[in-house]
Amino acid sequence: MAGDLGRATALSVGLKVDSDALTPGLITALKQGQVNLATIGITCALCHSTVDDSIVRGIGKRLDGWPNRSLNVGAIIALSPAITDKSPYTSWGPGNFDPRLHAFDGRKFIR
Repeated sequence: MAGDLGRATALSVGLKVDSDALTPGLITALKQGQVNLATIGITCALCHSTVDDSIVRGIGKRLDGWPNRSLNVGAIIALSPAITDKSPYTSWGPGNFDPRLHAFDGRKFIR
């Protein structure tokens, strides 16, 4: 997914931010709602890592291996302008993934 996500949008779909990777100035700006969040890279940690919310909700110290129960994978996928039919994704809800719709063969998604 390219481009910037507003903080509210990124956090509303369950994405998390590791506060140890942030500068003090950026933390201040985040607390004041003045920052958009940048492009997202997807790894296993997307679902298997969360934060302790020590800065604000969704931003804090990284907790590796903890389930991210607020993550809304379907809503994240539906944010992509490349997805034209968003309805199969928006029905999943936070903490859920429907593997019947898509599988990943290491190169591409397949039905």
